[in-house]
Amino acid sequence: MMAIWSELKAVARQTPASRNRYVDFLRIVAIAAVVFGHWLMPAPYFDGQNINLDHLFNIAPWTRWLTWLFQVMPIFFFVGGYANSASWESADRNDVAFAEWAGQRLTRLLFPLMPLILFWAMAGLATPFLQIDVGLFSEASRLALIPVWFLAVYIMVTLVTPITYSCWSRYGVWSFWALACGAIASDALAILMEANWIRWANYGFIWLAMHQLGYAWRDRYFEENARALLFFAIGAVGLAIIITVLSYPIAMVSVPGAAMSNSRPPNVALLALGILQTALLLLVALPVRRWLERETVWGIVIAGNRIIMTLFLWHVTVLVACIGLSWLVGGFGLASVPGSETWWWLRIPWLLALIVTTFAVVALLSRFEMQSKNANSAVSATQVITGGVLACGGLIFLALGGIMSDTGTRISILPFLATISGIILILCPKLVRGYRKGKP
Repeated sequence: MMAIWSELKAVARQTPASRNRYVDFLRIVAIAAVVFGHWLMPAPYFDGQNINLDHLFNIAPWTRWLTWLFQVMPIFFFVGGYANSASWESADRNDVAFAEWAGQRLTRLLFPLMPLILFWAMAGLATPFLQIDVGLFSEASRLALIPVWFLAVYIMVTLVTPITYSCWSRYGVWSFWALACGAIASDALAILMEANWIRWANYGFIWLAMHQLGYAWRDRYFEENARALLFFAIGAVGLAIIITVLSYPIAMVSVPGAAMSNSRPPNVALLALGILQTALLLLVALPVRRWLERETVWGIVIAGNRIIMTLFLWHVTVLVACIGLSWLVGGFGLASVPGSETWWWLRIPWLLALIVTTFAVVALLSRFEMQSKNANSAVSATQVITGGVLACGGLIFLALGGIMSDTGTRISILPFLATISGIILILCPKLVRGYRKGKP
């Protein structure tokens, strides 16, 4: 441990002054918010025979306001825009082809994903031999794989970075407002036509809009606090109108049983929240960046960013595993009625148990993430685009329905194969080219 910490401090000392450490810090803060939010929302209760999975928002409706802090997906895309613009600018400056650039970016996303997908696929195939209830396992896999929706969207956002960055270079902040107007139009049509499916277009409009704000940040558009204050006012006023006048839900994530969700699919409430959050974070950036110049603090941020994808991908699987293990030993720790005073106090040891278990899992599996940062995926443009689209399509279905199939087979074959095929196309280009030429 001391050797690792010494290495981190050495890396921290070598960090160039030009690096925006706040970007890395926000990535860690956002991940922490997602992890603790996912751990706190489920309210499992063992009644002596079965596990009942209630939801914190139904037990204590006031907690829905907390989602304004814990719903940080807009921040991910905002930070992603900054990072992708810096990376793409560097690639363009050094004559790095799109295929090589995109291959390396997607490798960092997909390499750590592989163990998770294979774990749940093998577990699904083993359910008959382990005498596990298929329905229960199906629900467990659905919960565990919900986080992969982010990768599905982010893959596509990354693939179109050259186009969106070109739009920023040509039109500036108007490229953001054009996408924001698209989201507003999508919501308006959904309401007028009573067709909620129209809002699914907002997965493009809203997340690309937040990605454009990342470009704006790196291009120093918000260097003057007046602009950040203006965006803060727009986000705050917009959110107030959307919630009070238009009667959108307060919760910024899906609530079980609710008629409408602000996040699935995303709508203008989530866009307004994203604008508000990013403006606030930009307004407090200067003092935080000074704090991040401390060697110890920066060393911790570096350490966190080394395992960030592993933590994000596995934290719900750890939650599901802990609930399952508790059930197997007679409901230990889950016998208190959700919402009771005892139940609230037990959240502390419950979170501690999840932290310790997650630390062990991340320590074991983070090697895949470490290796992905040094991988050189020499793919063609066709391979990287095809692989990205296949992985994206497979992940969407896995995020929506889990690994189990409704057709009688043990696992969802097509989503699984699409995801794995996409990963292979990007991570193993030489293998793919070899088979294409008829080589073993």
